[in-house]
Amino acid sequence: MARKSLPSNSLSAAVRRHFGLTQEELGRFLGVTGTVVAHAEAGRSTLSAPAQRRLRPLALLLPAPDGLGPAYPTPPAAEEAPAALGPREAAPLLARLRRVRYLADKTRFELDNRRLLHQARERRTWGLTVLAGLLAPAPDTAPAPAILAPDPALSPEADRRWVARLQADTQAAPLPLSATQAALLALRLRLLEAEAAALTELLAGAGFEAK
Repeated sequence: MARKSLPSNSLSAAVRRHFGLTQEELGRFLGVTGTVVAHAEAGRSTLSAPAQRRLRPLALLLPAPDGLGPAYPTPPAAEEAPAALGPREAAPLLARLRRVRYLADKTRFELDNRRLLHQARERRTWGLTVLAGLLAPAPDTAPAPAILAPDPALSPEADRRWVARLQADTQAAPLPLSATQAALLALRLRLLEAEAAALTELLAGAGFEAK
């Protein structure tokens, strides 16, 4: 996937955030380049009238109050890691504590980053389902609501190709952690944090400051 852009309050940015799209991907749908979308979202220019007409059907799929589409499901809350106790002595404990803190920071960064990737993929997959329902519905599915289609700004053939390209890009992107991998990484972090807490407590009990 392309690099994420800076936050923007523009309509195109709201559409991209809602469906997990990049500026380049939205630009392909609007018939402009990703650079044009970037300039418009940064306030340096405005989208052309044809591009704005193309953006309208997608904007209507935003959730209320901005649109008439479905809201993105609320993700479940992350678990909090429990605390624990551990060993005894001074210089070796200080060395071990530094090592454990380093490993915990590294594991926490990896886990947080993987969770963000997973959330981004979940949103993008959901967004693709909604967009495909409007732009490339399966032959046996019900037509899109009358408030959204038919729309003269839509181009069925080009739009189906655009959706197919998004689906291919999504499948080609690196997969996030599996449930088992995420659980093991979270367990590793909890154990490291528990060991760090135990080492800190032992050092404090022995009169040493854990730096």
